[in-house]
Amino acid sequence: MATASRTPHRRPSPSLRSSGDPPPRQTASTTAAEAGQQERRLIGLWADLLSALQQGSPGIATSAEEMAGDLPRELVAPVNRELRQRGCSFQVKPLRRDATPPPACSPSREAPAVDPRRCD
Repeated sequence: MATASRTPHRRPSPSLRSSGDPPPRQTASTTAAEAGQQERRLIGLWADLLSALQQGSPGIATSAEEMAGDLPRELVAPVNRELRQRGCSFQVKPLRRDATPPPACSPSREAPAVDPRRCD
């Protein structure tokens, strides 16, 4: 009678997983920590850019004020805080929600959608 050799079951490494296996789970704290690091990096990059633009350079045709218009609203306060900590006098002025005018070439509310105004 032959005896079967028993080998311990080993878990495959991530590179050897089959495509049907679910990816390893990340904990909520790991994901939150990564998101926090990414946000801090983004804040730092915006602060770098805006403070460099405020200092000015003959080769740069845009101003810090113009570039600040592209800053996501949720980053205005943390970027301003970072700029203050760096001793930069520039501060992003948050836009009011009702301050954004509608596009100049939009259909009027009374006009049917099939007949938009032309922008000539």
